[in-house]
Amino acid sequence: MNVIFTKKQVDALLSEDSVNVTYTTEKIEQFLQEATRDLTDSKKLYNIFFNKTIDLSISNIIENKDEVQKYLELIKNTEETLDKKHSKYFYIVDLYEYPYSDKNIHKLDRVTNDIDIIKYDIGRISDALEEVISASQIIDKLFSPNKENEENEER
Repeated sequence: MNVIFTKKQVDALLSEDSVNVTYTTEKIEQFLQEATRDLTDSKKLYNIFFNKTIDLSISNIIENKDEVQKYLELIKNTEETLDKKHSKYFYIVDLYEYPYSDKNIHKLDRVTNDIDIIKYDIGRISDALEEVISASQIIDKLFSPNKENEENEER
C-alpha cells in the first residue's frame, strides 16, 4: 500500500505551525536549574582561564610548549561545550512565544544569554593565548642562534 501526500500536506507537516513541542513546567524548571549550574561552572572556568593566562610568561610558554598547547586545547574544548549548551537552551526558549511565556522561560533566556557571553569571553582568552604562543615562538626562534652559540662555547 502506497501513501501519497500532496505538496500542501507535506508543506503543512514541515511548517513550524504544525510542530508543537512543549515541555512541562517541571521540565522547564529542571532546564533552568541545569543552565544555572552550567553558568556558575562556566564563570568559575572563565576566572581560572583568565588568571592562569595572565600569569603565563613568555619564558613559561617557551619552556612548557606541550603543556601550554594542552591548556589551549582545554580552553577551546570548553568553548565548544559552552556553545553546545547555549544552543540547547536557546532552542528550548525559542519554542515558546517569548512575551507570553512562563517566567521560567524568561529566566532561562537570561541565563542562556549569560552563557553565550561567557562563551564569547572564553573564546577571547583562547584567541589572546594563541597570539601570545605565536609571539613566543617568534621570540624563541630569534634567540635560538644565541642558545646554540652558548652551548658551543661551553664545549
